[in-house]
Amino acid sequence: MPPTPAAPSAPAHHARVRRQGAILVAVWLVPAAFMALQMFATAVINGTPVPPRALVPALAEWLIWVPLTPVIMRLARRYPIAWPPAAKSLVVHAPGIGAAACLRGTVYAGATYLVVGGPVRIPFGSYLWRVSLAWLPIGRSCGVPSSRPARRWTTRGGQGTRGP
Repeated sequence: MPPTPAAPSAPAHHARVRRQGAILVAVWLVPAAFMALQMFATAVINGTPVPPRALVPALAEWLIWVPLTPVIMRLARRYPIAWPPAAKSLVVHAPGIGAAACLRGTVYAGATYLVVGGPVRIPFGSYLWRVSLAWLPIGRSCGVPSSRPARRWTTRGGQGTRGP
C-alpha cells in the first residue's frame, strides 16, 4: 500500500493563502483602477471635479469580489453547471447570485451613503434596491426602477437616432 501524503504544514498553508489573497487583490484592482480612470476621465471631459472620496464606493464595489471569489470557485467546483443543468446546481447558484448581488449592493450603497453622502432625495432602502438588483436581467424584467428612463431607438432616413 502506498504511503498517504502528509498534510501541508501550517506555515506553508498560510503562505499559500497569503499568496492567493494577494493575487486576488491584484486581479480585482485592475477593474477598480479602470473604473477610477473612467471617473477621472469623465470629470476632465465634463470639466467637473472628482472628490477623492467618491472613489471609495467604486473601489469597494470591485474589491468586495476578493473574499467572494474563493466561495464562488468552491461552489462552481462542487455544483458545476453543465447542459442539461442539474436542479441541485441551479438551487445552489440562483440564491448565490442573489446573495452576491445584495452584498455588492449593500457595500456600494453603504459606502456611498457613509463616505460620499449618498443621493439626498432617495431613501437608503430604495437606493439599496436599485444598486443591488437593477443590473440583474431578472430585476429589469420584474420592473425594478432605473435611475434613467428607457430610450427608444428609431430609424429616420436610414440612420439610428434616439427617440423620446
